[in-house]
Amino acid sequence: MKRIDTTEILLIVVLLAWIADMDFGRLSVLDFVGLGSAVVFIALLFFRSRRNRSHRR
Repeated sequence: MKRIDTTEILLIVVLLAWIADMDFGRLSVLDFVGLGSAVVFIALLFFRSRRNRSHRR
């Protein structure tokens, strides 16, 4: 069973803090790339943990 470890939790917290601090009126291309990467990373962690939970049954 693979669980979300502390490094991944720390990365999620840093990404969410970065997103909360953004000025959404002036986003650059790199900001959009970073936002997309953060969303994909968090979604992959979520689906991985859900898949592992369903395989345990």
